Amino acid sequence: MWDTLVSYSSELYPAELLDDIERAYEEGLVDPNYIRFDNVKRDLSMGKERILARLADNPHLRLVEDTVAEMGCWACFREDRAKKQHL
Repeated sequence: MWDTLVSYSSELYPAELLDDIERAYEEGLVDPNYIRFDNVKRDLSMGKERILARLADNPHLRLVEDTVAEMGCWACFREDRAKKQHL
């Protein structure tokens, strides 16, 4: 759980949580093989604007605006699969 919390915090710009993150590493709550504290500091050094711009550019982190288009490639919604199920 801590690994994921630190990783997501780092992706969102970790400045406000840096003391808590550092304490979590000191207490052995975070697996450094999952995310190293150096990675957190690297993200911090990128600056808030750059981190937030990186998030905005990531298509996997956007809200779904067209559910049909988003899920249309799922196997359960493909017409060829639906035809096979009816046979």
